[in-house]
Amino acid sequence: MAGDPNEVFRQLKGPCVTLNQSILSFQGRNAPPGLVVHCAEDLLRILKRFKAGDLNSRLAEYVFIPLSYILKSSQQLPIRASEVAFESLALLLESGWREQVVGPLGSQLLILLAITADRTDKVQKSREPTGELLQAVYECFYHLFYYLERTKGGRSQLQEASVVPHLGHAVTVILDGISSSDSSDAESQAARALGMLLRAVDDPEMLASFLPGIVSSLTKVLTPATRARRSAVLLQQCLQVLNDVFKKTVSTHAIADIYSRKKSQNPDLGTKSRPLDSSWLEATAGQMKLALANINKLRSHSRVDVRKALIVLDLTILNDCGETLPNCQQLCIESLVVLLEDEQFHEIKAQVTTMIQTTPRLLESLETILRDWTMSLPRILEGSDEDKKTRRLQQLFTTYSLLQDSVAPTQSLQQLISTSLPDYVAIIIRTCGQDKSTIAQTPAVRLENLPVALRSDRTVSFPDAVSSSRFQTDVLNLLQRNLPHLATPDLAIAFATQVRESSQDMQVSAMWLTLRLIQPKQNSAIADFLNIEDDDNRLWCDQVRDDLYDFSLTTIEQDEADWRLKALSLEVIAAQATALSQDFRNELIDALYPILHLLGGESPRLRQHAMVCLNIITQACGFADVKALVVDNADYLVNAVALKLNSFDVSPQGPQVLLMMINLAGPSLVPYLEDTVDSIFAVLEDYHGYTTLVELLFSVLNAISEQGVQEALLQLPAPPSTDSYPSLEWHPITIPSLALYLQSRRDSRPPPIDPTSDANPSSNTKEVSPSHPPPQSKTHALLLRLFTSTLPHLPTSSPSLRLLLLSQLRTLIPTLAKHEDSFLPLVAQLWPALVPRLADTEPHTVRATLEVLTALAVAAGGFLKARVREMWSQLRGVERWVTMGEKGQAGEPMRGNAGKEVIVSSRAVQGSGYVDPSFVAVRKALSAFLVAAATWIGLDDEMFEEMLGWVAIGKMEDQEREKLARVNRDAVWLALRRERRTGIDMPGRLLEGGVKWAAV
Repeated sequence: MAGDPNEVFRQLKGPCVTLNQSILSFQGRNAPPGLVVHCAEDLLRILKRFKAGDLNSRLAEYVFIPLSYILKSSQQLPIRASEVAFESLALLLESGWREQVVGPLGSQLLILLAITADRTDKVQKSREPTGELLQAVYECFYHLFYYLERTKGGRSQLQEASVVPHLGHAVTVILDGISSSDSSDAESQAARALGMLLRAVDDPEMLASFLPGIVSSLTKVLTPATRARRSAVLLQQCLQVLNDVFKKTVSTHAIADIYSRKKSQNPDLGTKSRPLDSSWLEATAGQMKLALANINKLRSHSRVDVRKALIVLDLTILNDCGETLPNCQQLCIESLVVLLEDEQFHEIKAQVTTMIQTTPRLLESLETILRDWTMSLPRILEGSDEDKKTRRLQQLFTTYSLLQDSVAPTQSLQQLISTSLPDYVAIIIRTCGQDKSTIAQTPAVRLENLPVALRSDRTVSFPDAVSSSRFQTDVLNLLQRNLPHLATPDLAIAFATQVRESSQDMQVSAMWLTLRLIQPKQNSAIADFLNIEDDDNRLWCDQVRDDLYDFSLTTIEQDEADWRLKALSLEVIAAQATALSQDFRNELIDALYPILHLLGGESPRLRQHAMVCLNIITQACGFADVKALVVDNADYLVNAVALKLNSFDVSPQGPQVLLMMINLAGPSLVPYLEDTVDSIFAVLEDYHGYTTLVELLFSVLNAISEQGVQEALLQLPAPPSTDSYPSLEWHPITIPSLALYLQSRRDSRPPPIDPTSDANPSSNTKEVSPSHPPPQSKTHALLLRLFTSTLPHLPTSSPSLRLLLLSQLRTLIPTLAKHEDSFLPLVAQLWPALVPRLADTEPHTVRATLEVLTALAVAAGGFLKARVREMWSQLRGVERWVTMGEKGQAGEPMRGNAGKEVIVSSRAVQGSGYVDPSFVAVRKALSAFLVAAATWIGLDDEMFEEMLGWVAIGKMEDQEREKLARVNRDAVWLALRRERRTGIDMPGRLLEGGVKWAAV
């Protein structure tokens, strides 16, 4: 819109005339009050359309005329009319009168605004002002003080005796609007108005008279409360107002200015007659201290801008009010320490550091605060408020950092902080607090899965060894981040000494602190702090680490040591390995076995630590993996285990370590174990009554067996095909076949010895046939020893041990069978101990026994034919026992060719009821043995036919059925017909002849 005053007047004239007429009609009771409101709103819309500079003072006076009529009749008109009137007045002040408000108009408006906003005057007002009305009035206050402040006459006008009471009234109603308004917008506008009022009044003495009321009201607003939550904008504005009023009233410069003004006005004014004397300052300082104690609670506010405004206020008191408000110094410096924890205020921290360097009293206050916090920290750490613990620790480190950046802390203060750290950490790891949320732990690895885990898990980062809750983790991380600020060689050595001299939690605490000080990732920060060369830094770190390493080697071998101390010791060993790199290989003879020993411990967290330590050592020493590490040190490790066994140390860790080593290193470790096996059997002889120990030792022997049979010289060829089974099928003997048999026997005889030949047998070179067994190796001899030494333990009363022994025998048989000369005597020794196991009451033991018998049948063949015939009745008993054990099923009697009754397996007629899985497994193992006996050993016809009644021919695999068919195809065909309940196709001529056939 154009800025032509005539054009502006033309647009304003119509709405103003209409509004004026509506008011007159209303006063004459010829128009409703709503019409006045409507016309006033039209005028407000027109005013809002004007730009800055379009209005002038004359136009403002013209528009104010109808507005004044509204204000005079405000009690009769709706409250909305007053709201619109003051909104319009604010626009007139901002764009119309501006600086020309100075003079009587300004005083009149000041009185009008104060009366309108005064909510305590119940006599002249019939209703409470609304939030919108108060907001408009406070906006008018703001513009009024803004233009009064811009001119010297305006500032002087506010100091006139006739205006001061009204100004005081305005201060009161504005403060009331800040603290008691129902509208957040009105509160914010009132705070703006108060800030502008303070700028407009340049008389410090006058402002000092307002100071108590301002501080009291704003303290109510700034004190955190759950009932009335103030907006962040209002809090920031109030803090800025306090900052301004402190500067203009109680700062050192303001007090001096007040005195100099009065001195110039009255040269005879003495020191004792100062208008703001020491007694006033003392009383004011007391009030300010109480107010700041509440206001500084905003340091924990979530909004950064609020905290920054509080920092500015505290800095103002420290910088400008140090002499006038000395009792507030410690409150403000303490608040600053808390606020400067935030990294966003890094620049302000540098400003505070400079201020402390130049102000001795602030340095003393800071040291006092640090001492007080250090002495009170143990009590706080033992409390239940986790947030308070974390805050106080952070505040302590922030204070110490400020002192370091400002000036070197005194020796006593440094010693106080350093010597208190172990106590702090001990309290932290001893106290879980209210927070019961546990930290995420790596899933524990079961002992039997350790070899697989070591091959697959390459983790080189230790889990937390001392924390059991989220609170402990957070606090210890806080300590670790701040330790570089405290690190000195003397401190590290003192901690290392305390590790050896203390016990329990204090020992763990000192160990943790020392380890964190010497960690490589801390070196650069420590070197920067100490201002020393890297070589010097590395020297004292190496000295402390070497001392810790010696202590750690002793600790991890002590069974009674705290597991946390052992875990930290593993971290020290890993740190030493990282520092020494390839040179640490020389230390493996002392360090490796104790670490492996911990892998067999009961603590899952300690086992996890040991795994990570092994990974770090493997990486540091240049090994490809943990397996290579173990194999390269196999001789030493095996000797260490054997030494424990020879000393009759029956702790489970030794055998568990050996078991893990065997599974990890594989067959390459077996040749080293001959003496160890002898030691194991010696322990078994003395402790055979300790079932758990015996089972553990036989687990080791079983692992040796499993790995030993994989040695290249003992490897079996590929499993034989069906054609390689011995043909036991009956064929008629013919003359040509008999001649071939006699010829083969004649050819197999050795040639007669020529008496004239050289008697020296060495002159005749024997050629070993390709089928000749490989020579017996050292491993083969070890396996023989395992086989023969296992037999006496078969009658053990422990079912689990029996299973373990039978599993070991089944593992050894195929390999030992390659050497027939040594194997067949073993079969003769095994048979008497094995067969009685068929009468065991445990189905799993019977199943395992049948599996061993199956392996023997394949390996020994016809050598067992007579023995199988002798044990046939026991097999019949096993079959009946299994049949009865299968719930809900029963055998069916049938008549065989020989006329004897046999039991047809209930597997042939399975019901729908539940069948015990253990008996199903026994049935399967029995069938496997019977098939092996029929194909490899050979059974009599009666035994073969009876066996066909025990196995489910129809449910067999085709390959297994074909094996039996190669022995007696007709019997298998007939058994299959019986099982399927199908008749036999007979020729019709025989059926017509009336021939009676025996029932099948």
